[in-house]
Amino acid sequence: MAEHPRSILAVKIGGIGDAVVVVPALRSLRSAFPAARIALLGRPVQEEILRGCPFVDEFLSEELLGSGNPLSALHPRFPGLLWRLRRGRFDAIVFLQHVASAGGALKYGVLARASGAPERIGLDTRGRGWFLTKKVQDEERPSVHEVATYLRVAEAAGARGGSSRTELWISGEERSRASEFLGPVEGPLVCLNPGGARASRWWPAERFARVADELAREFGAGIAILGGRAEKGLARRVAGMMKTRALDLAGRLSVRELAAAIDRADLLISNDTGAFHVAAALGRPTVGIFGPGEFKKWAEYGLGHVATARGDADCAPCYKRRCRRHICMESIETEQVLSAARGLLSGGGRDG
Repeated sequence: MAEHPRSILAVKIGGIGDAVVVVPALRSLRSAFPAARIALLGRPVQEEILRGCPFVDEFLSEELLGSGNPLSALHPRFPGLLWRLRRGRFDAIVFLQHVASAGGALKYGVLARASGAPERIGLDTRGRGWFLTKKVQDEERPSVHEVATYLRVAEAAGARGGSSRTELWISGEERSRASEFLGPVEGPLVCLNPGGARASRWWPAERFARVADELAREFGAGIAILGGRAEKGLARRVAGMMKTRALDLAGRLSVRELAAAIDRADLLISNDTGAFHVAAALGRPTVGIFGPGEFKKWAEYGLGHVATARGDADCAPCYKRRCRRHICMESIETEQVLSAARGLLSGGGRDG
């Protein structure tokens, strides 16, 4: 990439966890090019979770980008997005993305052309990076964490030697609001996140309830249940199975309020979903429950405040949204999660 680019467009289209894992790459780009204007193209939920990020000057957000339907390009808003990219006059575009399909390559190619950026850096997943001027081999190894993968892309763009630490930013006002809706808690606050975008990654509700009751008994913990609007029924089931009274916050919090609640927690117990990555980035003690997802690519942060309970099945990893068999999640015993939770609550604390 040019030694002194005036403007850089980073692209990361996905969910909350996807936004969190590219923070080290964004930090690396900012460190290498302090005078450049850095914009991030993604979905609105990603802009929301990264609010306050000092490594990004501008967010270009569009929900249409998350659609897997090629007809979304015919939506009236899509030409406006392309025009915004052209007006950005970017010197370089850095794709912090795997190119998972031919349709994805076409979408990124259209975005690259619309930006007019002479330099286009990104992963050449299975030879699909035809739209790139500098291709980074996508190793696609299950043992390589996503953070490390995107740092390699940043390095190819000229940003070398970045830290792999993820982070997020919560304001004092947001912390105060979290304290208000969580209310006073006498013992440690344990937040449960029993849902997520993929039902195939949900640990059984009755096991979440059992773990919560045991932590309330052993540690005097207060229990709060988190989740989006689509998970309100699931949260009610967990609460209904518990002997301990729980604060059910599912469907009641914005993305920022969710992050602030996690920041207030003494422990989060979460399926493999965005909340897990939020807690890891905020330095909160966290137990991640992993079944069909690629464990080493997404779970192994190497941090003292993050523990995991891992399922076992011959069919893992997989990317099904729903699964009839659910072997991998059923294989994770209550005691596995309890043991990890006890260790974190006993040791406690926030890394760093």
